[in-house]
Amino acid sequence: MTLVKEAWDAHHSSYEGDHKAKMVRLQTLRSKFDTLKMKDSESIEDYFNWVVFIVNQLKVKGEMIEDQRIIEKIL
Repeated sequence: MTLVKEAWDAHHSSYEGDHKAKMVRLQTLRSKFDTLKMKDSESIEDYFNWVVFIVNQLKVKGEMIEDQRIIEKIL
């Protein structure tokens, strides 16, 4: 096998792993967002900050989330 082919295979398998890991992280964040509810002992500010944090993490990872959905989660 040529050195170029070995380098390509290493790069490709590395990317595949990164892509799979990214998809797992996205799924975890989606699940956190979907199941998020304000606790009785939690302040409105803390809950709001937690929602914004999760939404920002989703957006950083390329997820498109509608403002309407975020507002409904906060309300």
